[in-house]
Amino acid sequence: MSMFPEANIKHLVHSTSDHCPLLITTIKEEYMNKRETFKFQAWWVFEETFEAKVKRIWDTASGLRRWAIRIGISRRRKKEILTLKLFKLMEAEMTDDNLVELLDTKE
Repeated sequence: MSMFPEANIKHLVHSTSDHCPLLITTIKEEYMNKRETFKFQAWWVFEETFEAKVKRIWDTASGLRRWAIRIGISRRRKKEILTLKLFKLMEAEMTDDNLVELLDTKE
């Protein structure tokens, strides 16, 4: 006989897909590690001190700042490349292949 004979299935919230994600837990909660994980709570933004606290933490998190700068540069480069590609595609002759590539690039 198994120590964990049953599974727990929960339907999770979805936004844009017509599929409903499932969370399947094969270990009973009493056997799971009770360690709490950090989860953002939407109501925090309504607290008076939230914005100042986030700004202070952000300013002191140099690793996070470096990451954000690196990601920002990468996104700007990608945007420049895609914008140039769109410009060239729009100037080119409209063929079926060109139209498909244009729509893919826009997406």
